[in-house]
Amino acid sequence: YPVYIRFNRFISRSGTMVISQSRHHDSGTYKCGVRNRKLGTISESHETRINVKSGSPVDERAQIYVDRDRVSGLRGETVVLECIPYNTATSTILWTREDMVPLPYTAVISESSNVLIIPALTDGYQGRYYCSARQHGKIVERKHIDLILQEEPRFAIPNRNLTVMENGTLTIPCDCTGSPHPVITWYKNTEQVTTDINEDNSLTLVNVNDTTNGMYQCFCENEVGNAQATFAVSVKGPARIISNPADKTVSQGTDVTLTCEAEGSPTPSIIWLKDGNALPSDSRIKQHENLYESTIRITDVRVSDNGVYECMAINENGDDTIKTKISVKGPPFINVLPRNTVGITGSDILVPCEATASPVPTITWFRNEVQIWNDAKFEVTPLGLLIKTAHAVDGGSYMCQATNPK
Repeated sequence: YPVYIRFNRFISRSGTMVISQSRHHDSGTYKCGVRNRKLGTISESHETRINVKSGSPVDERAQIYVDRDRVSGLRGETVVLECIPYNTATSTILWTREDMVPLPYTAVISESSNVLIIPALTDGYQGRYYCSARQHGKIVERKHIDLILQEEPRFAIPNRNLTVMENGTLTIPCDCTGSPHPVITWYKNTEQVTTDINEDNSLTLVNVNDTTNGMYQCFCENEVGNAQATFAVSVKGPARIISNPADKTVSQGTDVTLTCEAEGSPTPSIIWLKDGNALPSDSRIKQHENLYESTIRITDVRVSDNGVYECMAINENGDDTIKTKISVKGPPFINVLPRNTVGITGSDILVPCEATASPVPTITWFRNEVQIWNDAKFEVTPLGLLIKTAHAVDGGSYMCQATNPK
């Protein structure tokens, strides 16, 4: 390109026909035809009639025709710049670049000088090119063609998983490149986001919480194509118990249910304790769990089920605990029995005995079947009987008795 049809007729790369120094014999009917090489079909335009008056003077000035003053191409492509002189007999074409920048070393100028071919387009080849008509050794007309490198939008890392702590701030980059510079649009779960977008096209999320979780898409588009990067945002937070079970007082033989609900990211694990220890292994005690909730159900409640039940929610970012007391109406149950105890002369000795019931039981102690009262030697405590400064004479048989009102 351009294709010479006759000495004064050219077809440019875009399909434009140029008739230079038209004469009477150029008069006629012209029609453009396009052939589809794959299908073998031909499409033709409407006819155009050109009349050139006989005897009209021929313009001898060195004029040039530039079909496109803006040419673009993808990286690595070969681009062609065309400059067609109207007066081929007396003028020649000279190719230059703006600011005296030399032509690309790979550039090829056609034999007629009308075409500048630039293979393997790259960044350094962008810019303004000039084609000048030279007549009798002088530049008499000059036109420019802007060469633009086009690149489809792309991301270095198209998809990422991002985490942020609860109440924190997260800035999501949109490092999309392309030429022309792409237009950026943000989406969250396919819904367009129009706020919190920064000048560099990044998206900033502040005071994040559970509602921030989701899939964020940075969509960039230019006239060459489009690309999308997806960011899976997960908000991390410590385990937190959001239920507040009340203390329960129940009768023997009934059923009781305790429920503990927690939240956090990652999803917390829920553990139940009774009086600071693992739940007793008892077929009457069933535990059920779903994603954020754990329930224990105790059937045929007994006095031995009295105690403080503790729900503990745990994840990698923290834990939370809440306690609930179950009081079973009925006679006392001694859950910590006295045991044989050996002490050192002159030291204090604690003989254990703990009981539970509702109403709260009263503990009475006996030594050799004789009731013991609080005095300088003995003290009844919630954990048992304290024998102060024990000696051999304090040995004997001790018994603890728990009673409550009927």
